[in-house]
Order: sequence, then structure tokens, then C-alpha cells
Amino acid sequence: DSSGNVGIGTSSPSSYGRLAVMTPTANYGYFGIGNSVGGGGGVNIGSYYGTTKISYIDTVLENGTPSSEQSRLQFATISGGTLTERMRIDSSGNVGIGVTPGQRLDVGDSSSNTVARIRNLNGGGTNTNAQLQLATANNYVNLTVNEQYNYSAFQQGGNLVNHYSDADNHYYRTKAGGQKAVIQSDRFTLNVNSI
Repeated sequence: DSSGNVGIGTSSPSSYGRLAVMTPTANYGYFGIGNSVGGGGGVNIGSYYGTTKISYIDTVLENGTPSSEQSRLQFATISGGTLTERMRIDSSGNVGIGVTPGQRLDVGDSSSNTVARIRNLNGGGTNTNAQLQLATANNYVNLTVNEQYNYSAFQQGGNLVNHYSDADNHYYRTKAGGQKAVIQSDRFTLNVNSI
């Protein structure tokens, strides 16, 4: 058009950015490249339904000084008619989902008590474990849950705490510092012995 915007399959590219491409979806699916929503000379790659932007990936140039450039990536989706940033990768490589990142991975949600979930979907209903490990150079913490036996375990280094449950009882077993302890509820039993 007269402003230098380019349209492929559309005569109104300015509705979508500097470059607009229509997909063969009854004139409703569009792909647009335009200016960053954060400004600073970045680029926004968005998808549209009609003229409504429904998602985008945005590159934001935070600092354009030669040899000191900084940028971030923002990802947005639409829900209930509102386009909202969902994830961000900042210039340090930190990833934020639902929040502006302050750590390497930062996850937040104000609408649910379950903020994050990690699943093992292999062989559901069988003897399958899901395990999360946090580790430093010389130490680690494992959190394990088991599908078949209603079992969970927390382990730090060589110290281990197990929890089992059935219809009537909860069983707790721990091993740490050369000692073993077993606690059983309902039919209450406490057993501590050296090993």
C-alpha cells in the first residue's frame, strides 16, 4: 500500500502490521508481522481471526546500544476476548510463566492453588513413578509418587522418608542417621530401632 505495508491475500495489510499473509480459512486466518507491542524497535509476529489478534510472539528490544544490546521474548494468547501475555524469556534467559521472571524458572498463578504439575504418563495404572529432583553439585532432593501403590517418598541425600496409604491406614517410614522409624496410624504402632 502507500505506506509500504505488504499484503499477501489481503488488500488491507495495515490491519495486521507491516507484512500480512492470509491463510485459506474463509478470509479469517491471518499471519502478521508488525512493530513490537513493547516498542523499542522490536518485532511482533501475530495471528489473527478476522482483524482480532488472538496470539503473538513479541521481541522487545530493551537496549539498542551497540555491544550492550538487550532483548526479551513475550508470548501471548487470548481468553474471553482479552489478549494476555502468558510467558516471557528475559534478556538473562530467565523464563517466567504467569509472572515476570526473577529466577531461571519462575511460575505463578493467582487463580489456582495448583501452580505447576509434572506428570509421568507412561503406563498409567501400573507401577509407574513420577519423580522431581532438585540438585546442587553435592546434594539432592527427590520427591517421588507412585501410581499403583498410593506411595510417596521424600529423599534428601541418603535420608529417606516414605509414605504409604490404604483404605484404613497411613504408614510412615523414615531412615536417617543410622536409625529407622515406622509410624502406623489407626492401629497405632511406633517402632524405632538401630540398623
